[in-house]
Amino acid sequence: MEFFNFDVGKNRIYNVDWLKTIAILAVLLLHCSSKYLLPDFVFQPNWYCGVFFESLSRFGVPLFIMVSGFLILRKDQPISSVPRRIKRVLIPFIFWLVVYVIAKFAMIYHSFDLIQFGYFLIQAFLDPTIVSIEFWFVYMIIGLYIFSPIITTWLHNAEIYEIEYFLIVWALISFVG
Repeated sequence: MEFFNFDVGKNRIYNVDWLKTIAILAVLLLHCSSKYLLPDFVFQPNWYCGVFFESLSRFGVPLFIMVSGFLILRKDQPISSVPRRIKRVLIPFIFWLVVYVIAKFAMIYHSFDLIQFGYFLIQAFLDPTIVSIEFWFVYMIIGLYIFSPIITTWLHNAEIYEIEYFLIVWALISFVG
């Protein structure tokens, strides 16, 4: 595997890089296929293809979450690192959310009203999916960053049977709920 060694660090885990690559391709396929799931295409050949490829690639987002969790939780996470991590996500998110709000506002309303724009902007911060469904992911990542010091400390100090117990309870609740 010398060909793939870009000497980016001694602690690099190439299997994680491959998992991220697979997740990226799956999410791209998910987004491409979702355009065929519109009501206009229902039960047409394009709709069936869209359903097939969307179902095939649905694992991409959970895979990203698992890889992120692996990378975050394998090292100690001091609480002092949380603001830095959140800032790295929040600044680009705010920028792009405002850009999307401006574009969506311009498409919906044909005249500019500052109060109406402010109300729409606040709504978008509370529920960013009104401007782009993909923005839900940012709030989930921020939540993971906030809880990572607590979870990391517990994982590094817990006995294996406690972790197994937690995973079993979590799996049962996930399947029932």
